[in-house]
Amino acid sequence: MQVREENGSSVSRCRRVGSWIRTWLSRPDWAVAIFALLAGTWRSGVPSYWTDEAATIMSARRPLWSLMNMARNVDAVHTAYYFVMRGWIAVSGGAPAAVRLSSALAVALGAAALTALARRMGWSVPWQAAAGVAFVLLPRMFYSAANARSAAIEALVAVLLMLCSLRAARARRPALWWALFAAVLLIGSAIFVFTVLLIPVCAVMLYADGHRVRGPYLRLGGWSLGVLVVLSPLLLLAQHQKGQIEFLAGRKVLDAHQIIDVQWFRSAPFSWIAWGLIVLAVLSPAIRAVWGTTRQGDRWIAPLLCWMLLPMLILGSVSLVYTPVFTQRYVTNSAGAVALLLVFGVHELRVPARWMRGLLRRERECRIWGTVATAGVRGVVVVCALLLLIPNLVQVREGTEMHRHADWNRVAAVVGQYSHRGDAVLYDSVVRQSWSPRNIAHVYPSDFSGLHDVGLRTPYWKTGGLWDVSVPLSEVPARVRPYERVWTIQVRASRGAAALQDVMTPLGYSAEKTWRFSLDTVTLWTRG
Repeated sequence: MQVREENGSSVSRCRRVGSWIRTWLSRPDWAVAIFALLAGTWRSGVPSYWTDEAATIMSARRPLWSLMNMARNVDAVHTAYYFVMRGWIAVSGGAPAAVRLSSALAVALGAAALTALARRMGWSVPWQAAAGVAFVLLPRMFYSAANARSAAIEALVAVLLMLCSLRAARARRPALWWALFAAVLLIGSAIFVFTVLLIPVCAVMLYADGHRVRGPYLRLGGWSLGVLVVLSPLLLLAQHQKGQIEFLAGRKVLDAHQIIDVQWFRSAPFSWIAWGLIVLAVLSPAIRAVWGTTRQGDRWIAPLLCWMLLPMLILGSVSLVYTPVFTQRYVTNSAGAVALLLVFGVHELRVPARWMRGLLRRERECRIWGTVATAGVRGVVVVCALLLLIPNLVQVREGTEMHRHADWNRVAAVVGQYSHRGDAVLYDSVVRQSWSPRNIAHVYPSDFSGLHDVGLRTPYWKTGGLWDVSVPLSEVPARVRPYERVWTIQVRASRGAAALQDVMTPLGYSAEKTWRFSLDTVTLWTRG
């Protein structure tokens, strides 16, 4: 009898496990995550590395003592991300597709988490999947998926914060979930300090979820306050280093075109449809409320709108009245809200059955044809949006639209193909350090193997900053003279090209061949 009970218990346990597995596999999360990973890695190695990615790779390759020394002086807000990428690059190598796979994985997890959030909001399975797909194809996220920066992780953290807070508020034993919420908030804020702006959004989400007692809000506030206390040294250090982003003051990032077209959608024609859907998603519940009718999903529109706009409004206000801190990438953590609002807007494209009563007699026929007309309207809008969106997405992965037309991969290919071991190389030192062509050698080191950098004074990992230190032009002639072949790489818009020519010509060098790319110029100088 005892054996039978044990066998029965084992069978029951296996059935429960099997039921749990079937339940998870039947959800759209996994399919959306696989689609997101395929979309994120598609041709992700084609676009060239660019300046911000160079900062990631160079910082991740520093010795540990050098990274900590740099964090005391600059880029402290990104140091946690550099630690993550330090391990990632050590395992994956430095190939662009491998390095950017970290961002593609973050987008895939974010899409799956957003699908779960849509389920938590009461959406049906098709609309859950649509939310995940919209998140993946949102131009800001499609761009971030093939960019070795922290934006994709920021978007993932934002969705996880909403999920954890909602789950914790309804858990029987909420301490574990609130601890998980605090861990996500701590890690996310260490990677991107402005993640803390999402704390009030979590409170609004709790209110929409039906929580009217103080308990969940006190727990949210208490755990969030604890995280802020732990983060206070980083916040103070970030305030001390705010001069690092003062260059944003020279950019037009708060004009209408940047906010409406570029910020999330990156192209004007597609942004018109997207904003139309968002306005429809916001107005439809408001109109229903005026008429005294509501639907279950209407309560989530205000929190989603808050999630989409609050970080942008706070950063924009600080930029206007205090110091420049706003740029489009900094609102990537609102991408989940944008995707959900877009899908809700498509859902609100309806042709009511009563509109058919003038054409059809039977109520059943009105409902059928109303459903068909609704599907047709939604299909037309989605197809038009995709027709406007897909060319932009293809351009991003072809390298013609991504990273300001960066050409570093082509420069590296030319040097790697035509240079000889023992040649000298001289980089433009007049431009801003982040755009210095020397960074090309750090992100494509194999193409510059065996070349002598005659203009280098201090390598970046020995400095307290992000970049290398070059010698002044007055010291260049003595360093160049021993070499018969010298490569010069200049930024085309820089005045350094004429300065380098003035150095090389009196030394008896002549330009043997020149390659001109979209941003840089490569010249091989020979003597004799």
